[in-house]
Amino acid sequence: MFAYGSLLWNPLFPFVEARPGVLRGLHRRFCLYSMAARGTPDAPGLVLGLDRGGACTGVVYRLPAPVAIDELHLLWRREMVVGSYRPKWVGVQCGERRVVALAFTVRHDHPQYTGKLSREDEARVLAFARGAFGSSLDYLERTRVALVTHGIVDPYLEALAARVAAL
Repeated sequence: MFAYGSLLWNPLFPFVEARPGVLRGLHRRFCLYSMAARGTPDAPGLVLGLDRGGACTGVVYRLPAPVAIDELHLLWRREMVVGSYRPKWVGVQCGERRVVALAFTVRHDHPQYTGKLSREDEARVLAFARGAFGSSLDYLERTRVALVTHGIVDPYLEALAARVAAL
C-alpha cells in the first residue's frame, strides 16, 4: 500500500514493513474538498490526493499475507466511501528496489476535486476549515509529522504550513 496522506498516520491496518519510496508521475496535493471529515458543506475542508505529474515521496506498507485480502477489503471501504479516488497499481522506487503498491489517485471527474487552487487559497482553507474528524490544519500537521518520522520532508507541505502560520 502506498501512503501519502492520512494513511501515514492512521493506517488502521497491520503491516510488517514500512519503507520510504518515490512514486513518479503523481504528486501529493490538497486537491479534494472534504464536506464532512475535515470541513462542512458550507465551509469545505481539504484533504490530500495523488494528482498527475511530478513525483511523491511516501511510505510503502507491506501487509501480512495471512490477513492482506481482508485488510484490503476494509481499506477499500474506507477510502472509496465518497468515490473521489481511483485505485491504481503503481511502481514505487524504494532505494534500489522497485515494488508494486496500491495507491488511491484523485478522480478529476469527481465533484469534490478542487482543480488547481492557488497556494493562498489552499492555506486559507487549511487554516480555518473544521469537520467531524477535526480541522484541515490538523490533517496537514499529522501528515507532516508522519513523513518526518520516516525521514521525509515535503517542501510543498512545509511551504503550506508556513503560509497557514502567517495567516
